[in-house]
Amino acid sequence: MALLVYSSPSITPEMINRNFPTIFDLIVSITAGLAIGFAITGIIQSSLVGIAIAVSLMPPAVNIGVTLIYGNILLSFGSFVLLLSNILAINFMAILILRFKKMKILEKNYPFWEGPEEKVGHLSIGVKVVKKKPKKSK
Repeated sequence: MALLVYSSPSITPEMINRNFPTIFDLIVSITAGLAIGFAITGIIQSSLVGIAIAVSLMPPAVNIGVTLIYGNILLSFGSFVLLLSNILAINFMAILILRFKKMKILEKNYPFWEGPEEKVGHLSIGVKVVKKKPKKSK
């Protein structure tokens, strides 16, 4: 017969490590940003991007929720700061790689409901609205 024992929730050392950013966390997020930048430019496989995101963003995001449930606001705030710094570092490094590779911004494509003159007069379902001219009376 199995005996289930309930233990009260406690903060683990791994949860404490997901607190405010350290130099190791910065290195991991910079590496993730490099992987994303190179994946966008087509140099490395895109599966590495998912791994980089999972390593750098998921642990602090999950830690925010768990520590909020436990009622530890300070630890939750520290995890939020870590998550925010990881997002900023990833975006900065990805943009840096894109600029280094001289990637150009795509030309703006207007949606079919707005834009150049020839698209005016269409409804969102693609039907052209024809305005009838008033008949001239004799």
